[in-house]
Amino acid sequence: MAIVYLELNLFAVTVLMLIFFSKRHSRSFYRDQNLFDALIFSNIFMLFTDTAMWLLDGKQFEGALFWNTAVTFLYFLGTPFVCFFWLLYCDNAIYVRSRKRLMKIMPLYSIPLFVNSVFTIASLKYNFLFYIDANNIYHRGACFYIYMAAALIYPLYAAFISVKKAVSVVTSKRREYFFLSLFMLPPVIGAIIQSMYYGLALLWSCTAISILMIFINVQNDRISTDELTGINNRRQMNRYLEQLSKYHDHDKYVTAMMIDIDRFKFINDTYGHCAGDAALVTIASLLKQACNEKKAFLARVGGDEFVIIYIHAGKDEPAEFIEQINYKIDDVNIRSNNGYKLSLSIGYAYGECGKPSVDDLILEADKKMYEVKKHYAIKSEA
Repeated sequence: MAIVYLELNLFAVTVLMLIFFSKRHSRSFYRDQNLFDALIFSNIFMLFTDTAMWLLDGKQFEGALFWNTAVTFLYFLGTPFVCFFWLLYCDNAIYVRSRKRLMKIMPLYSIPLFVNSVFTIASLKYNFLFYIDANNIYHRGACFYIYMAAALIYPLYAAFISVKKAVSVVTSKRREYFFLSLFMLPPVIGAIIQSMYYGLALLWSCTAISILMIFINVQNDRISTDELTGINNRRQMNRYLEQLSKYHDHDKYVTAMMIDIDRFKFINDTYGHCAGDAALVTIASLLKQACNEKKAFLARVGGDEFVIIYIHAGKDEPAEFIEQINYKIDDVNIRSNNGYKLSLSIGYAYGECGKPSVDDLILEADKKMYEVKKHYAIKSEA
């Protein structure tokens, strides 16, 4: 049986290493690089310790008891870290990579790690989580389920916040967040089976399957994501519009906004293309924040052009939405020392859901956006 587990774990390690080297040639992970690397290598570490436990268990040679105890200690100590990195990855994706928020909540997230570490260290003397008998055979301790709870609470909570986010966002994002919640299924199923049937070791191979799921999903997302800004691209907007065409609620309105960065060519020509890219990323970030607050759809559809599709109840809401966007722009300008001021030309059109078509609203919004831009140019010259 040990040979079967050895082959299975080595196969899982091979898959994880292939993922690691494949993603190094992809920019899809550049924002979550460190967390994803931590997820991969912590899983590889656990696969090796899992394999070593099976190879050492019950073996008799000089130092066998010491090495079996040491490897088992590392196994119990390391298990929640994989799940911890999993939660951080999900949290980072769900809450728009808010480093400030992540640092604030990190002490709370670390509590299960701390509890498990205390019980693991104490187990060397008091056998709480595990012990190795005189025949060098591993046994679970009386408090084994504290270890299981410390590990499982992370993917379960990650699934909870993923589903919670999924039900609160627009249709185009729901699939992404629901899929995120499914990442925890293989390792949780493996852990439950492993806890019910003593002697099975499926947890880390199942975790490798989940990491493979993440990798495949991110590669698929590349097709629908703008590489520079990380928001939806035109392809994803077309998918969203197709879904929206099936949505008919005459008690609500749908608004299309066309947005263009003022004097973007001047920023590029004067400060360089890196500054232009930075301006695009800044605008995309604040628009994404504003759209998350309103549960609106956002896409980059051209060089410096963005589209927002917004479903709402009141006729005055689009104007209020634009006012909030401009307020965020002003706040960025106050805190910035780039040497230039950012501003947007925004045109919008709205109608009842289902009539007229959103494509017609986008065309109308585009015309109004150019009217606003023309007025801005005249005002600037004056």
